[in-house]
Amino acid sequence: MNQVETLEDGDAINLVGPLVIDTHTDRVTHLNIVIRDTHYYVGWNPTNEQWEQILVVVETEQEDDESVLESAISVVDEETEELVLGFDPDSNPDTEEMVEFVWEYVEYTYPETERLYNVMDDAIDELSANGG
Repeated sequence: MNQVETLEDGDAINLVGPLVIDTHTDRVTHLNIVIRDTHYYVGWNPTNEQWEQILVVVETEQEDDESVLESAISVVDEETEELVLGFDPDSNPDTEEMVEFVWEYVEYTYPETERLYNVMDDAIDELSANGG
């Protein structure tokens, strides 16, 4: 099977949206990749020099546009072994909660957040202005 057939038969990416951009390099550091009804929030971890899956959320078909948390990265303090950042696995986060969680993780992994442009804030402001 060639690559075209694989793409035709496989899951197509519906949307790739930037979440955070490094203003010094003009590179996207965090993305939302949507495949069917699933959102994969991924980001570049500069310390580990690798892409990480931060959050996976599935949209439901219900009227209230509820999302179901599939998985979320957890951050544990190395000294106290206490949870520093995480999501309740049984939660159904709204958009603002997901945006806040992703940005908190960005702040945890990036030493210089002042270099970063948070696209998510603008998107939330636009949704609020449009009554969404």
